[in-house]
Amino acid sequence: KPAPAEEVETPAPAEDVEKPAPAEEPPVVGYALEQLTDPRVWQKLGIPAAARERLLDDATFHEIFGMDKQAFAKLAKWKRDNMKKKVGLF
Repeated sequence: KPAPAEEVETPAPAEDVEKPAPAEEPPVVGYALEQLTDPRVWQKLGIPAAARERLLDDATFHEIFGMDKQAFAKLAKWKRDNMKKKVGLF
């Protein structure tokens, strides 16, 4: 009979390690709709105009657009733009 092979413990992949966000995305911070529709505020904070809706907190986003951010992102650009225009985020 061959001798049993020694068990070598392989480290599990670290699932809780944060992956760096892509450079073009601003850090995830929740802002009020009033802050994101006031150019004096969002420009002073350095928030890109096209990224403002992504900085709403999830509850406010759902209240305004009637869907979560993932569903919104799947819409055609023209639909997203029209919805953003209605709330002053375009």
